[in-house]
Amino acid sequence: MSCDYIFKAALIGDCEVGKSNILLRYTENKFKEMYDMTIGVDFGMKLFNINGVTIKLQLWDTSGNEPFISFVRAYWVGVAATIFIYDITNRESFDQLDGWVSDVTRVAPRKVVGVIVGNKIDKIGERKVLFEEGQNFANDHQMIYLETSAKTGWNIENLFKFVSVEILAKLRNGLINIEDTKTGIVFRNKLESN
Repeated sequence: MSCDYIFKAALIGDCEVGKSNILLRYTENKFKEMYDMTIGVDFGMKLFNINGVTIKLQLWDTSGNEPFISFVRAYWVGVAATIFIYDITNRESFDQLDGWVSDVTRVAPRKVVGVIVGNKIDKIGERKVLFEEGQNFANDHQMIYLETSAKTGWNIENLFKFVSVEILAKLRNGLINIEDTKTGIVFRNKLESN
């Protein structure tokens, strides 16, 4: 199946916040109970349609493990969306967001869409970070805030649909130069000419 656009997005955050399970839930509708550390980068993609526009969403799950950080920075360059994920039951993972956002901004100052995601909402009784804190952090960084559960699948489809709709809206409003190769967006005409 051909597509009209390819959008590249990076999942970023500490280890064990659920980045890999968010990717797995979205691309295969599965969930792993046992934690497997991502070695460097994992990749997934999904083809879907929004109002007659076919999009291939490429998702790069980048490791939050310190030894791999210098390696994964290359995957943050030229992304259409940066999706910063923390675990609502882990205060430290939320406190680390400032560092992640700063690090990504230094490497890839341009982004089309930025999202902050509070994951593991299925563990609401163990919540250590309030919804309002996540929302305020996102507002302060001019990003969108969502909460998800990779375990139950809650809000996972909405997260990636929202990201894609936002990218499309910016394209249609002329806020993105489709000729710019650093946007993380490839238009089908470019694909066919290569």
